[in-house]
Amino acid sequence: MRESITKEEKDLNERTALCRQLLELGFDRDKLERNQYDEGQLHELLEGLSMKLDVTEYDDPSYVWYQMREIRLGIQYGYDAKGLLNDYDWTQLEEIREGYVGGLNIVKYMNPLLLSPQMREIRLGLETNLDVDLYARPELDWFQMKEIRLGLEEKLDVSVYNHVNYSAEVMRLIREGMLTGHPVQQYAEQGLDAEVIRVLGRADTLGIDIMDYVKQGYVGDQLAEILKCHEKHIRIDPFLSHSLYGTQLRQIRLGLEVGVDVTIYAKDSYDWFQMREIRVGLEERLDVSHYASSLFDHAQMVEIRLGLEAGLDVSSYAKFLYSAGQMKEKRLELMAKLDEAPESEFDEAQSAEIILGLEAGLDVEAYAKVAYSAEQMRSIREKMMEEMSARKGGI
Repeated sequence: MRESITKEEKDLNERTALCRQLLELGFDRDKLERNQYDEGQLHELLEGLSMKLDVTEYDDPSYVWYQMREIRLGIQYGYDAKGLLNDYDWTQLEEIREGYVGGLNIVKYMNPLLLSPQMREIRLGLETNLDVDLYARPELDWFQMKEIRLGLEEKLDVSVYNHVNYSAEVMRLIREGMLTGHPVQQYAEQGLDAEVIRVLGRADTLGIDIMDYVKQGYVGDQLAEILKCHEKHIRIDPFLSHSLYGTQLRQIRLGLEVGVDVTIYAKDSYDWFQMREIRVGLEERLDVSHYASSLFDHAQMVEIRLGLEAGLDVSSYAKFLYSAGQMKEKRLELMAKLDEAPESEFDEAQSAEIILGLEAGLDVEAYAKVAYSAEQMRSIREKMMEEMSARKGGI
């Protein structure tokens, strides 16, 4: 004996149950057998009969279920939805019905050219007694309509930004600026896009003038990084280029913040992922010359950097012909051999470099690794001492 039924059998059982209920409520048997209604249509007919409505208004099988639903609801609430079916889709019909039931002046948005989200914004405006004529225009998308509606609710002079050529995001920035007392409409009037306006608005709040960079043609993501540099008194100008994206400028800014030599990677031949790997390597005082080449993709750079961090001789796999996956395999092989090798001791020259660093008050863990030669240790130690001197000189 079967414990479950197929989907087809389940659908048939549900359909049979619906037909039985319709017949019990007096629906015409011949019409039911002749028309072969689908399950959605049967539900709408049953709903109408249950409410004692005249279902002959919509028992035509040429109506899909949601059209039947709107006709049924029209009968229920007393308006002619049937006459609207040819001009409006079901989402528009829902908005019309919502307005009619709410006693609103639905004529304001009964326009087939308006999409249902646009109708919704007009309906919401009518519900709060706003002057929807200011934005009930098909040429405004619903995002723009929303910004105008919100402005009207906030008692703002929406004529400042009620322009079809302003994107919704530009409208939002102007509206928020009017609310906070930091107007930005002057930038919109210059035809600047939302990203640029957003950065300029923040710059005005901070009292920083970056308009020269705007005039030079820098765009939103670039301007955002330029502004951050001005906030932190970082001199970014020598590294600016229209060919660098904001994400690349960010890596340069982060490098400048910690004092690494950004000239090594401040080039448009590197994407920001590659820049990041070089920057991290410099911050960790690694010899990034092993991978500071645009011929390595960022995944390859990661594997070389991880090897350097582990004190490995990466020269055996830091080659363009190896994929990142192959590099990883070789790196793990080298690490396994390193783990198996007996613990090594520092030679005399290495020990001398560690002692010199300790005497100078340096954090020698940065270079006290057996894998580093005495020359490498000296190079790192001297750079750390230069940085220490520079910090003391700045106090």
